[in-house]
Amino acid sequence: MTGDRSLITEIAIEAGSKKIKQVGYQSMNNETAYLFETAPTTPEFTLSVSYFTDMKTAPVMIEK
Repeated sequence: MTGDRSLITEIAIEAGSKKIKQVGYQSMNNETAYLFETAPTTPEFTLSVSYFTDMKTAPVMIEK
């Protein structure tokens, strides 16, 4: 994938009806590897990437 990886909110793998839990990621040399609990046990699975399309920084007021 190309683009700003900080916009990614989730990368998910679903095999059958079971979602495989993401357990972390590693970044090195402008590349990121996402780590999952297990590999899919079926030959067919779904990989989905969720991301922000319009992320902005905005101040938030907190009242005591």
